[in-house]
Amino acid sequence: MQLRRWQQEIIDGFSDILNAHRRFIVKAPTGAGKTVLASEIIKQFYAGEKVIVLCHRLVLLEQLERALAREHRVRKLDLNHTEKAFLDYDVLLSTSTRAREILDEAVEQAKLIIIDEAHRVSPNGTGYKRILESFMERGRDDAHLLGLTASPERRTADQKDQLSLAFDAIIDGADMEKLFEEGILVRPRYRPHFVHDLDLGNIDISSGDFPVAKLAPAIIKSSMISHACMIYCEEREQVKPIPISAWFCPDVTVAETTVEAIEELGLSVCLITANTPIKERMQILANHAKGEVEAVVSVGVLAEGWDNPNCNIIVHMRPTLSKVLWGQSVGRGLRAAENKESCVVIDVSSNWSTFGPVEQLKWSLWSHRGSYLKYKNRFQWISQQPVDEQKSYYLCDNKLGSSLRCSHIYLKDKFSDSGCPVCGSFSAIDIHKEQRMEDSVNDIGLHRLFFERIPAISDDNSSWPDFWPDKLDNPDDPGWTGYWNGYFGKGVFNADLESFYVIDDLSNKGYNIDKENDEPFSPFGIYYADPADSTIGGMGLQVEVRLLQWANVLAEDVMFMLYRINNVGGTNHEELYFTHMTDYGLGTDNNDDNASFDPQLDVAYGWDSNGIGVRSTGGEYAVGVMGFAFLESPAQPFDMLDNDEDGITDERRDSGAGILIEGQANIRSYMESNYDMINFERVFGPIEDLPAYQRGYWWTGDENANWTTYVDANNNGQPDEGEFLNDDSGIDGLTPNDFGYVAPDFGEADGIPQDGERDFDRTDIPESDQIGLRGFDLGVRPNYENIVIKEDHLIWQKIMENEFELGQEPPEQYLSQNEPFLLFLSGPVTLPPGFSDYFSLAWVFGETGDNRTDARAVAEDFFKNRITVQNIYDANYNFAQPPLTPTLSAVEGDGKVVLGWDSVSIRSFDRFVQEYDFEGYKLYRGTDPLLFDVKTITDVDGPPTFYEPIAQFDLEDGIKGTVPVLETTAIFDLGDDTGLQFFYVDEDVTNGINYYYAINAYDFGVIDSNGVTEIDPQETVFNIGVDAYYNVTGTSVNAKVVEPRSSPAGFITSGTEDDLSRITSGFGTGSMSIEIVDEQEVRYGDTYRVIFGDSAETRFSPKYYATSHYSLINISTLDTLFDQRPMEESTPVEEGFIMQFQNDETIGYDFDHIGWVGNYGEDNEMFNQDPREVDGYSTTWITTIFTDDSPNGELVPDNYELRWADEDIYYPPRFQTSIYLRDSINVVGYNLATGEETELLILDRNENGEFDVADELVIMEQKGAIRTLRHHLRFRVPSGAQNVAPGDGEVFRISNSKPFAEDDFFQFTLSGSRIDTDLAKEELENVAVVPNPYLGYSIFEPKLSEATSGRGERVVQFVGLPEKCTIRIFNVRGELIQTLEHDAMGTNQGSMEWDLRTRDGLDLAFGVYVYHVEAPGVGEKVGKLAIVK
Repeated sequence: MQLRRWQQEIIDGFSDILNAHRRFIVKAPTGAGKTVLASEIIKQFYAGEKVIVLCHRLVLLEQLERALAREHRVRKLDLNHTEKAFLDYDVLLSTSTRAREILDEAVEQAKLIIIDEAHRVSPNGTGYKRILESFMERGRDDAHLLGLTASPERRTADQKDQLSLAFDAIIDGADMEKLFEEGILVRPRYRPHFVHDLDLGNIDISSGDFPVAKLAPAIIKSSMISHACMIYCEEREQVKPIPISAWFCPDVTVAETTVEAIEELGLSVCLITANTPIKERMQILANHAKGEVEAVVSVGVLAEGWDNPNCNIIVHMRPTLSKVLWGQSVGRGLRAAENKESCVVIDVSSNWSTFGPVEQLKWSLWSHRGSYLKYKNRFQWISQQPVDEQKSYYLCDNKLGSSLRCSHIYLKDKFSDSGCPVCGSFSAIDIHKEQRMEDSVNDIGLHRLFFERIPAISDDNSSWPDFWPDKLDNPDDPGWTGYWNGYFGKGVFNADLESFYVIDDLSNKGYNIDKENDEPFSPFGIYYADPADSTIGGMGLQVEVRLLQWANVLAEDVMFMLYRINNVGGTNHEELYFTHMTDYGLGTDNNDDNASFDPQLDVAYGWDSNGIGVRSTGGEYAVGVMGFAFLESPAQPFDMLDNDEDGITDERRDSGAGILIEGQANIRSYMESNYDMINFERVFGPIEDLPAYQRGYWWTGDENANWTTYVDANNNGQPDEGEFLNDDSGIDGLTPNDFGYVAPDFGEADGIPQDGERDFDRTDIPESDQIGLRGFDLGVRPNYENIVIKEDHLIWQKIMENEFELGQEPPEQYLSQNEPFLLFLSGPVTLPPGFSDYFSLAWVFGETGDNRTDARAVAEDFFKNRITVQNIYDANYNFAQPPLTPTLSAVEGDGKVVLGWDSVSIRSFDRFVQEYDFEGYKLYRGTDPLLFDVKTITDVDGPPTFYEPIAQFDLEDGIKGTVPVLETTAIFDLGDDTGLQFFYVDEDVTNGINYYYAINAYDFGVIDSNGVTEIDPQETVFNIGVDAYYNVTGTSVNAKVVEPRSSPAGFITSGTEDDLSRITSGFGTGSMSIEIVDEQEVRYGDTYRVIFGDSAETRFSPKYYATSHYSLINISTLDTLFDQRPMEESTPVEEGFIMQFQNDETIGYDFDHIGWVGNYGEDNEMFNQDPREVDGYSTTWITTIFTDDSPNGELVPDNYELRWADEDIYYPPRFQTSIYLRDSINVVGYNLATGEETELLILDRNENGEFDVADELVIMEQKGAIRTLRHHLRFRVPSGAQNVAPGDGEVFRISNSKPFAEDDFFQFTLSGSRIDTDLAKEELENVAVVPNPYLGYSIFEPKLSEATSGRGERVVQFVGLPEKCTIRIFNVRGELIQTLEHDAMGTNQGSMEWDLRTRDGLDLAFGVYVYHVEAPGVGEKVGKLAIVK
């Protein structure tokens, strides 16, 4: 075969590639000929050698078999393959999961392993992980691993699952541009359109892509399918010779709807999904290749491994965050064919504008865990294109005759008079007009995309920029793309909520020269912040603003405001003042506010005179106390003075490491020579208590000596696993214990303090020579807002007027019955170019005291919170952290709610206390949106402080009971050592009522040896947002709003129809069950396998036999969902469901399966120790069984049988004792696990020399020279019964319950809910009305908030209804009052509300009414309803 140019180049250089790399990928576009290349490589370099070729799908395996079998001895491995590897063949074809033992053997012998579609390799999945480990650990030294793919990148949030862990290089095999020129591929011609009404903005993408369950409804709701069909009709007329198209859809629902739309156009179309039989699929594709089927619509099966060179139109309808999926899909249409000029790519999923043309895609073996986040911006690629003054990308906004818009995206000369190339319209949006694109786009969100700036918020990754400009100089991860830029480190969420934004005055030209007339803008003079750069306006200052909030009970009423001021201009500011001005605005009646300033605590606070605020929607609310605490002031590190009197002169938070001093004596000597030790030890404590001094290792740039390097426990000069890093985390602030840690970064464990590490420079407040609060004014709002802040010189005047007199105590200030306005100020300080300075305040809230005339009494709670503020400030803004927040899932049922949550909290490392301190979960439920009805646990003063859980689960670790918290004013329940659980079924609910659930994780805090609580246990928080009318506006991930509803008649719940009451295959006797907890995530139709493992001792001694772990594999997708997870009773949520295991944890008798066996060998076997209760038995021997508790006795998991005959068939062993019978007997014993006979001993209790009912039978087994007694059986004949000994064919079985063992597994397929019509007919009689009688009020009536008035609407519910029915209500005279149509097809709702109004809209009169329910195909039901006044 004549090789193509690129193939020959690879062959020519292949020896050099092998010498340079052991594990590599050859990248070549779809259709370039990778399979031919693989065959040629085997032929030229591995003739007669052992070769393995792997791929992830059977259909690909069959394609490879056909291609390679022409020139090589090939064998395709099947699941039942048992012979030795490479017995009579050289090339082994397999998926990564087939016949693992044979594959393990083959890997050790193979000289080459080829993996097709190598982007599918999951180094952390059970399939490929096993192969990769075998290759690295036991493979031949001269063996190579070769991957083939068009898209060598793996989209995953798991940093342990990157392609870089499997391969070390990408060999660029074929350039697409050259393949275009050579005619091997055709060029794509893109038709990108933005579907304006496709709303993706609220879809959770934490999984790494748009979940299909959420994506599909959004597509169906939008105009995407109509767009696709409209564009397709235009383009199909242009292609030659005939249109042959492939349509890519996200799920079957979208695909079926698309097929219907294409059929309405009169075009031939077929649908292919994963469930389409292979034979049928191949026939469809053959007809498609010939053009007999114009359009093939697919779900997930054509993106890889499908070839039809005649396909000339690709329609992409699958919005994705995966450029792999985008590249693979488009590549399917680029193969060249006769008369095929190009391939039209119709993109209505915004993938072209997100990733760009496939021929320009760039690939990497490693990507950041959050790299996919930037693709939520559906104009990501366009936003990255260089700005051109001449050209720009436009989005056509032309509204077409129907509800559609053109929405074509095109590049156009800005000064051209041409319109949209598709519709000719001039109505378009310049996409490049605003370069910063922050969010996904929908019709409503277009304005936000182009014009609105929002702060970055830690819990909303859509608010994060594509990269963080202040982290671009990070040597390991420039820009920290996909990670939160936390104050405490990369991806660190130490505060429960952190906001970050940057402001500057660089656009302020107020003191520049007006270029229009060369005159100054200001009469006060001319000023340029940078003499060398006139574009920098204002003072040349840039301010980084961070807001920190904690939801802990102690800190829930405070927020910290941190400011870092950077001089980015060229002026050395020698007298710079910092000010903070705030208007109180307490309540809506601002003119009755009071305020006070306390100079001792640097706090200003205010309160409303009458404590009452009025809502704009009506209603009143209580107004608390609000104020500000001045915390950190700017510093003056250039005046050679100790401004903060801490014994250190001119300390700075950007000083760098300084010099290293080792040895305590040397450290003391340096400090005594350079510090004022009296002040230093007054502020920081005795030198002996300083962490750096105690280690004898101190860098002078850490002025207060609290930074410590890692613990080198084995003194080998390098950090080892398990050695604590302390503060030496590296510049990302992360240590191996932190959630999100990937690998060591710059500065980690290098023994040198770096900016970004804890307790050093930026993160260590005391390393700042602060000058303190230098002025304050408690003014009135109208004066400030209307006069002062409008003029710079008036602001300066206020600063000068209110600066404290040096050497004098600042006065208290008080304002009554007015509108307070605060001015904090500090300065002057020096700020040279390129330097930074800091100041911070805390925003503090509190409940209002009863005495509103006493400034201290009214703010008692406020001042308590001020203490918390100081504690957090003194700890460098650190605060004890709760565990990571779990994600709650919920499914409503009929009279129940099934809840499940994940296990992320268990992995929580508390950076503040520096340990893993997770303890348990608390589950809350309320009927009030804010759960006020369950916030019933009070402190000693009476105010509700904690919520009462409906369930609590904690570790079995001995940490339990209650502990005092909140400075001994309340108690916190740590649990009762119940063990963890990840689900809860709440059956104490009423259908039709909204319930509000939250799952919180908590830790155990810090309790000293005397039982004193040093740090309170910390608990996560939840949030259920409501508007003024109690409508829920959103929830946190650990909260859900659920309304249980009556199921429709005939309803069969979702789950599985497989029998899980016993193991599918294996040894254990337990059972399992599943619960669906998230309908949006569950994959109905997929098959799963749960595989168990046991402790290593199992094979050596049965008494140590225990189930140790389990794995969960989705067999349909080959994804490993849980990999050797420690055994537990219930699992976290995965793919929308949880599993519960009923594992028999110890070996013991299974009395349900012990006794004389009836219906032997049948499915309906029965057991009873009294043979009279078993059909077909003549014996009357009632049997009792027990174990042997002597040193010679041991219980094993094996089952045994005793089988009787009419004649003697067994001779017992002849012991040298007279207590055992030596004569033959008519019973034989078997070990059912081994199939071997056991030994039987007969204890001749009545010493008559015969085996009879009075004797005792012992089952014994001998292993070598050791005899072990297994079971004892005693017999008796019931009183009055004839003694009939067991006879021929009678069997007694002994069954043991035992844990799941190694390789035991359950297998099940998830099935969705359905309606059984026959059952619906039976259940029609259950239709009812609740409440009945209606007594003027119903619990189903919506709750009204304080902001509304009136009683609201009256409501009753019809329950137990069929899915579709008509309800007619009549009065007793037979007159029709109302007709209700109930159509809940597909919603699983069997209830319907009625507002007790007639069909004329009138309120229903009191009395008795008759209702008639008519359900086509099901039946009818008549009942009565009473309305009582």
